[in-house]
Amino acid sequence: MPSYYSRGRVPAGNAQDIVDGLDQRSSQAAKPAQSSQSPYPIGQPVQSPGSAMQQRAISQFLKPSHMITPEYRIRRDNPTIQDVIDRIVAGFSANYRGDILAQANKAAKIPDDENCSVWMSGLPPNVTYAELLSSIRDAGRVWASHIRPATDKYPTPGAKVTFMTPKAAKTLIERQYLFIRDRYVRVQYDRNKVSKPQVPKGHTRVLWIYGPKEIVNLEFLNDLFARTCQFQTEHAELLCKGQVINIIEWKFSSYRCQAQWIYLGLKNLADLGIDVKFMIDPCDTFEENDDGNGKDCVEEEERSGEERLDEHFLLH
Repeated sequence: MPSYYSRGRVPAGNAQDIVDGLDQRSSQAAKPAQSSQSPYPIGQPVQSPGSAMQQRAISQFLKPSHMITPEYRIRRDNPTIQDVIDRIVAGFSANYRGDILAQANKAAKIPDDENCSVWMSGLPPNVTYAELLSSIRDAGRVWASHIRPATDKYPTPGAKVTFMTPKAAKTLIERQYLFIRDRYVRVQYDRNKVSKPQVPKGHTRVLWIYGPKEIVNLEFLNDLFARTCQFQTEHAELLCKGQVINIIEWKFSSYRCQAQWIYLGLKNLADLGIDVKFMIDPCDTFEENDDGNGKDCVEEEERSGEERLDEHFLLH
């Protein structure tokens, strides 16, 4: 059933009221544990003893990706001669750190007008994902983004951004001026071309996560995600805070292997009162995309925002 949340907007003053109402209905829920107050970078795991509910969430979430194991990271950062040869033979750079066996990582043999991937060069030092992604608003939904830090060979950072449609990549390339921190950024088609990814309708890199605040808090969710996969965050914030129920918006840097993977894990926690929805990517446009997934193409009944918001949280 279409939901008002698929539009990515909340009527002012209503979301918190609904959370407060749900707190009343959740009076029999377990008392939330106190969350850690220790500051740490989002995207890195922390050690936490965890309550019984948190331990259940960890056990039910997802099997960790092999790419976060210490063995994989050691070999990735300290390749053997054979590893380097395998990368080159597979068509990758000798310094490539991704999975050369994954089909999605291999360059597609397609013309530029079918390429969804761009390369952004001349980025400022220590550029963040928030700065990168905020600079490409209204181009199109982002499938994946990756920042390559500066090196001795390349003194300025660069970034590869892959959109969900070729139209979005073309839109960004055709912009005459793109600046980050007053620095001009050059955008061109990436040589490792990516054809249009197959993405279910409505899926994006942005999640709204709803549930008991013992689980739905920034500290615990960050730790939960980091136990399972590598991810980067554009922005994460507590949208609505209740006595029992919280709502968090999490903007990942990528849909691929980040929001995509974490969405599936959160769905495994439904019996703990967790719900999760995809939200509008702020990089999306207001016009309909090639796959019919633009902001204006969501089919929904003509009802007030309050009714749709109420339906999502009180009936589902």
